Amino acid sequence: MKKIPKSMIVLLAASLAVTAPFSASAASVLAAASQEGSLAKADTKVMDKIKKGLEKANRLLPYLKDYPIMEVEISEKSQLIIVNKYQSEENNIPKVTLSFDQESGELLGFLQVKGTKGFESTYPPDKVKEVAISFMKEWYGEDLGRYQVSEIANEGKASVTFHKMVNGVPFRNDAVILRVNSEGHVDAKATDGNRKSVILSKQPNIEFGDPKEALPKEQVEKMLASYMNPVYARDVNGQVKLLYRPKLGEMDARTGAFRDSDASQSQVIKFQSKGQQPTAKTKEEAAAFLAAKTGYDMTKERAAFQEISEEKEINYLWQTDSGIIGSLYVDKQTKKITRYQVLDSKQKSESEKKLNPEQALQVAVKELSEYLPANITEMMRLGAEHYAQYDHDRQQYHFQFSLIHGGIPVEDSMVIADVDAVTGKAVLLDWRLPDLGTLNTSLPDPKKAISQEEAAKIYLQKHPLKLYYSMDGDSEKTASLVYVTTGEDEVDALTGELYRYGQE
Repeated sequence: MKKIPKSMIVLLAASLAVTAPFSASAASVLAAASQEGSLAKADTKVMDKIKKGLEKANRLLPYLKDYPIMEVEISEKSQLIIVNKYQSEENNIPKVTLSFDQESGELLGFLQVKGTKGFESTYPPDKVKEVAISFMKEWYGEDLGRYQVSEIANEGKASVTFHKMVNGVPFRNDAVILRVNSEGHVDAKATDGNRKSVILSKQPNIEFGDPKEALPKEQVEKMLASYMNPVYARDVNGQVKLLYRPKLGEMDARTGAFRDSDASQSQVIKFQSKGQQPTAKTKEEAAAFLAAKTGYDMTKERAAFQEISEEKEINYLWQTDSGIIGSLYVDKQTKKITRYQVLDSKQKSESEKKLNPEQALQVAVKELSEYLPANITEMMRLGAEHYAQYDHDRQQYHFQFSLIHGGIPVEDSMVIADVDAVTGKAVLLDWRLPDLGTLNTSLPDPKKAISQEEAAKIYLQKHPLKLYYSMDGDSEKTASLVYVTTGEDEVDALTGELYRYGQE
């Protein structure tokens, strides 16, 4: 990322805080800077390009007058011009970050950061939407740039999401999110796009199907019943509940089928468990086991080491100078290994990926089969309705498997595997299981449960399906019509009441 130093921009930024002509200020500052002529010309070009955007920011963001110091960065990766504004040269926080399109110089978004403790707004939630709509009118005009407040997004009490409207239908991939601070000012504007972010004004050739081709919503809502998945899960008090968990995501509006692949669905998986019980009595044995299973040898470079004694376990923990963290747990008395994990903060590229989902699943099952009790012959692989399947930054597949009782997964009996898509190694493995006899006696009777159809009706009363256009990461020209499931509530299968963990 190329930078124009703060010292080079100080006078320019100060002039922007008042009403001095932009171009004159830019020319004087850049000419005075002790830089080569070619760089000065390039920087003048950059500053001229974002002139109108900066003027717009000063007009719409009243707090910018308190940030007179400016630094400019040119991001080759994101194709953005980034402007950071500070209150002083000595401190990087508080600051306001503005982002501009590198080609057009258009102001795209901004973020105000006041401190290091995170964001909290005391502005009345019932007035946040009013402030956001008013701001959108100032930014885009009276028609809000054809954006409309989202009916499905839940960004929190201080944020509002808008989606671009096409043929009277919101487009999920072209979204704007605004955040309102305690003073009632919009302190953040960001774009979002679900699977694939799109700014429709810059991609006018996208094809949109006729909304009349969508099945009636009532017909698709009936289909949702088959996606109300029963699961045994504990509440915050430790009580086991039998819940119907709706599958979340996008249903093809023409067929009623969910759009994700079969590989991400819950499914029963066969195991050939061996019941091995490896031990590690020293940190050297722990490091050797970790290296053999993950490919990360904690003894190959300098690393800080801790042996942490917990209630019933010992955690052998390493952190290398390059930022890799390795952890292996053993039982205090028996020294049997119970789980391990390696965290590598280095981001990996999609082009490095060597395993597809099916291959990664085979690795996860093979590794877990080494240590699961020999009487475990099948488990339920929990699918996309339960948790995220893939980490695109680390290029890792996540797998969770649970025991099955009467065909229903028991969430309290999960074992976990993370598989590195680049190396093919399991970098996280946790094969601990509860006492099965005690667990089974605490499970609610499924014969007393309401039907899937009844559960779907209860869920849809609060969270009706919404029709949207949507593009996935593989589609470049066509936006599909989809119905979106809109809420994370579950349905108590015994009482018929809506339930959300932590809100008992």
